[in-house]
Amino acid sequence: MPIFLSSGDSNQVSSFQHLEVDLIDPTRKLHIFSGIAIPGFHIDDNDNIHRIPVVVDLGMALPDLQQATAQVGLASISNDESEFVFATDSARVEASGTTGQLTLTVDIALMGDNSSLSRFGFQVVVVGGVHATGVSGRVTWPRDLLDATNFGPIQVASLLAVNASTIENVQGPPGGFSSQKLHPIASTVPQSLHSEGEQFWVPYSFDHLPLNTPMRFTVDLSGAFASGCSAGQVGGPFVVTLLPNHLSESGVDFLVGRSVVR
Repeated sequence: MPIFLSSGDSNQVSSFQHLEVDLIDPTRKLHIFSGIAIPGFHIDDNDNIHRIPVVVDLGMALPDLQQATAQVGLASISNDESEFVFATDSARVEASGTTGQLTLTVDIALMGDNSSLSRFGFQVVVVGGVHATGVSGRVTWPRDLLDATNFGPIQVASLLAVNASTIENVQGPPGGFSSQKLHPIASTVPQSLHSEGEQFWVPYSFDHLPLNTPMRFTVDLSGAFASGCSAGQVGGPFVVTLLPNHLSESGVDFLVGRSVVR
């Protein structure tokens, strides 16, 4: 069975870094990943070579992988005075066909009494296409909560902010309930104001959101709205996950009221 390691866990991959570089061609980007993988592979066998693949999740989805190269090297080895083999036989970079998730697979080999291949360093260079990803919707409120008839562009932009956040599931105490913690990754403000009958609404949109990442969207209202008002989601999925075959989500709409709608 392969050994699976996550770049987001410092106990599995230490000193992990990701550098993103813009290229002259605006449809492509260069990504450089580096770190020290910690497979902790141990055997006690002086007669046979044990081989196993180590799969490192690089923490990024790239549905249009065009070119990739990888370099690996042993960073920590140990042996207890016996004939031994320590080797990194091959390395390859792959993108999952369903999610575009990038992984580095390294085939390692080990032989020897009481022997361990604890760590190896790696650097991955990837060139991939830039895909337009995004989420859009509108925020609506009734005129009796806020009459924005004569609002100018500056007032419109200061009305509210829509936030995009990743989701962290937090385990509660034994016998208790788990909860979710939101980590904001982007925010946007309205650029235009529209009215329909007794309602006003503002559109919003996000571009270049991450793939394969569950996200929640929330609205922060300014003091222009009456006290006690809040915006509840009334359209679109409550949790949005963008994928290579689903790069955008529209209709993630909110309604402002005196109590949470959803």
